[in-house]
Parts: sequence; C-alpha cells; structure tokens
Amino acid sequence: MKSKPFWNIIISWALLNLLPAQTLEQTVSIADRMMENGQYASALKYYQRARFFGTHDTYHLINGKLGDAYFFNRQYDQAYQMYSTAYGLETDDSLKTEWFLKKVSSLLMQKKFKLALLELYNFNGKTFGQQHRNLILLKATAYYGIHDFQKAEKSFLTIVPPGDTLKRKQIHQWLTSPKLNRPKPQTAYWLSIFIPGAGQIYAGDWKNGINSFVLNATLAYFFLKVSFEYSLVDAMASILPWFQRYYMGGYQRAKQTAERKREQNRNKIYRQVFQTLQAP
Repeated sequence: MKSKPFWNIIISWALLNLLPAQTLEQTVSIADRMMENGQYASALKYYQRARFFGTHDTYHLINGKLGDAYFFNRQYDQAYQMYSTAYGLETDDSLKTEWFLKKVSSLLMQKKFKLALLELYNFNGKTFGQQHRNLILLKATAYYGIHDFQKAEKSFLTIVPPGDTLKRKQIHQWLTSPKLNRPKPQTAYWLSIFIPGAGQIYAGDWKNGINSFVLNATLAYFFLKVSFEYSLVDAMASILPWFQRYYMGGYQRAKQTAERKREQNRNKIYRQVFQTLQAP
C-alpha cells in the first residue's frame, strides 16, 4: 500500500509522455462539439484535460479555447487568465489580436472598465478585418462603463459611415439622453428625508414609496398619541426606535432604488446603441 503513490506518479508520467497525438486532437474535438452545442461546463473539463496533456505547439490554442469555455461559464477572471496566456504565447498576428480582444472582453464582463481601457491604450498589435471594429466597440464600451458618454459617443461614431446621418443622429440622441443620469440617487435620498416615500416614488417605485409614507405616517401618529396620552418619554421609548428604523431605512432604500433604476436606463440605452450599430 505504501508504494501506491509511487505507481500513481509512474502512471501519470506515462500518460503525459506517451499519450498519442490523435487522442489529444480527439479530446479537443469533443470539447469543440460541446461548445457548439452549448455544453460549456462539460467542454471546460475536456479542455482542461487537453491543456494538461498538451504540447508546446498546441498550448496557446488550447489556452484560448479554455478561455472561451471559462467565458461562457461566466468565470470571467479565469477566462482573462487563459486569454492572457494564449496572447503571450501566440505567434500568429491575427490570433494574437483575437486573444487580446477576448481578454479585454473578460475585463468588461467583470466591470473592470479602467483596467480594460489601460489594456486598450497599451495595445500596439495589428488588426485584421472586423477586429479593428471590435477593438473600437470595446473601447467605446469601456468609456460607457466609466460613464464618460462623450468619449463613448465619439468612439461609437468612428465606426458609423459619415453618410449614415440617421444612424449617427440616433446614437447622438441616446448618448446625450437625460435618462443616462436619471433618476438621481441624491435627489431620491433627500426627497425621502423630507417626505418619507417620496424618493421611491421619484425613482419609479410607487408601491414601496406609498408603503413607506403610510408606515412612517402611522408611526408618527402613534408617537404623538402616546406623547399626549402618556408622556414624551414613553413615546420615545416605545415608538421612536421603530420610527427611526423605518425612516432611515426608507431614505437609504430610496437612494439604492434610484441607483438601480439609473443603471437599468443606462443598460437599455447601451443595448439600443449596440442594436443600431448592428443594423444593416
């Protein structure tokens, strides 16, 4: 039993060094078919196996494919690592740029917009065919992510033909829309401080806004009632803690609601811009 670890090492070494090249190709081929069929989790396992048994000549390609599997499994940090490795090992200029674009995409999916811009600024490789357009799209998306809508618009418009005035006008209208910065979280916050529930209503959440107003008004009524019928001390001891809890929670939630709503507006506008760019 003590020799078992030794034999495991021997077997692993044998598999690593004696595995036929065709078996490696078959493993990658199986993983490729799984990716095509949307079986990303299963494909990931096969690519990991292929990476373990891969050779130096295939290492860059397998790392890139493994990056794809991680990406579609929404494991964007691991995808970024694999794409970075593939990019560093790749010698073909076109594939090298492809891995670069994908690793930047992984950063954008993690909302690491500033890091993505840094990568894009430092890129000095060559682009082929659609790659230049995709590079600009990634840069525009990164600008959009840091809420620099003016630079985002400028980048988006560089890939729209000058003669396509309708498309350019639509993109300009969306990227200068007041909805990009509305509702304002601070406005919602202060509204709910002065009138409980008003901030939620301003942010579009009528149900919770009305509930907040009714609840706080009811607690204020009972606070006054107890104060008059018993004493201010009794009211502060029994009602005030509840009033403070719901009152403070109300204006904090109003700010959060406004932030979520504004983010939804920005996501919607981004989709509209992207769909416009994709339209014939």
